[in-house]
Amino acid sequence: MRKNLKFDSHITFASHFRHSLGVALVEHFSTFLLTLSCGYAASCMLDMAMVQNNSGLLRAGIALALLLAIGLPLVWRLSKWAEKNRIMDRQSFREALYCQMLENRLEVDSIGAQSQLLGDIFDQVAEQYQVRIPQILEGICIILGSTVLLCRERMSIGILFLLMGLLQVLPVFTYEKWTKKIYEESWDSEEAETDWIAQGVDGICTLKAYGQESWFVRRYQAINRRGIAVGNKAVTTGGLESILYSSISALLRYGSYVILGLYVLYGGLSAASLPVFIVLSGYIFSSTDKLFTFFRYRSVYQSALQRLEETLQQDRAIGGTAVLQADSISKAFEDKQILSNLTITIHSGERVLLQGSNGSGKSTLIRILLGELTPDTGTVQLGGKLAVALQEVPFLPVSASAFIENLEQNEDWHSEQFREHLRLFHLSEDLLKKPIQELSGGQQQKLFLAIALAWEADLLILDEPTNHLDADSLMYLQSILLQRQCAMLICTHDPALSLPWDQTLSLQGGAICG
Repeated sequence: MRKNLKFDSHITFASHFRHSLGVALVEHFSTFLLTLSCGYAASCMLDMAMVQNNSGLLRAGIALALLLAIGLPLVWRLSKWAEKNRIMDRQSFREALYCQMLENRLEVDSIGAQSQLLGDIFDQVAEQYQVRIPQILEGICIILGSTVLLCRERMSIGILFLLMGLLQVLPVFTYEKWTKKIYEESWDSEEAETDWIAQGVDGICTLKAYGQESWFVRRYQAINRRGIAVGNKAVTTGGLESILYSSISALLRYGSYVILGLYVLYGGLSAASLPVFIVLSGYIFSSTDKLFTFFRYRSVYQSALQRLEETLQQDRAIGGTAVLQADSISKAFEDKQILSNLTITIHSGERVLLQGSNGSGKSTLIRILLGELTPDTGTVQLGGKLAVALQEVPFLPVSASAFIENLEQNEDWHSEQFREHLRLFHLSEDLLKKPIQELSGGQQQKLFLAIALAWEADLLILDEPTNHLDADSLMYLQSILLQRQCAMLICTHDPALSLPWDQTLSLQGGAICG
């Protein structure tokens, strides 16, 4: 279970934004002091003008001019500094998420989920720490500062206006769950649309070959219509929130003028002090907007946080002699159940054969064990370093030599062994100069098989490794596997690959037989 995951993730996210958050707090606090000082000086000028105190008016005017002359350049420089730190921290956080995706620490198994994670979810988390938290702290400071100054003039007015300002925020809490649900529906819709477009791009040749372009477009239009409906609902929700807040804000603001008038008529408040009360009460009501914005988007941020936490991989490490432990693994695609409640344990040094007919779920199981695919139920734990060669090789728009050059930086990968494997698989090193996607399917598979065999690993996973191998290459592969002391999980239906198997896992109907 992911105990205290939310607490830990809050700390993790805050660490990525600590520079921009700190600078933003300095910027907002400085802006607060300047705004409050200038507002108080302006209210004093109005006060002096109403009582026709020219000397007092001049002193207040000079104080206001000095505040603006010193404060505005300072705030401008702070805003530039804050913006620079915001950009740097956002980029650092995006890079951290992307690296975790590449390292399989984030369960992102579709283009739509990846796009959403690096798009809307990323934006919501960054906005929370870089904008909303500094803003709400600034708003609280302004509200409390204005309230204190009002209470110094008249305690009852200060407390009353503080309570009136806070009333503007209360409606947000009444429909918070409703807005959270709407934003979650909106994200689900965007993810589905992105996935469908990506699938169309990948499968455009197949669609054309079978004349199914119109079917694909109709499905896309249906998905798009649902997305538009959800989007309209989200826009309507945001509009209703703004209208409700603006209505309450206007009612309370103008109501404050009525209250001040009643205090002048019946409460003994002098008319000359009205400017001070009007300016300070205006700060309270305008700063409440920062509280409203924070609480309005709190549900959106919580949804983004929840989605991000759901992608975090559980700790896949395992103790003892086991190098792989898979418990109660199940996976279905739409209505088709592929795997049902599978449990697999592989110990150090064991050779395990995975076999089954086409479509039995072998490749799906391997992808789940590698963390490339998320199971519907169950957990996977690993106990060592992996080396993998899959039946479907990755599409990489780089030369094989550039890819190999990067592998050579890893001390667990042995380039001399790789070149020996390459030679005995009858691949020339001249092929390494070509882009990987220009190699034939057989050449690509031999290349990645040689790469996998050159790793110093605790568990070697091979998916149909004998495809495209001639008799000599097959004999060499078998001799290498016999020499290796690490654990192995090999998926093959080729009887020519004969090893002393410690386990044989036969997949049939989504379950292990025998």
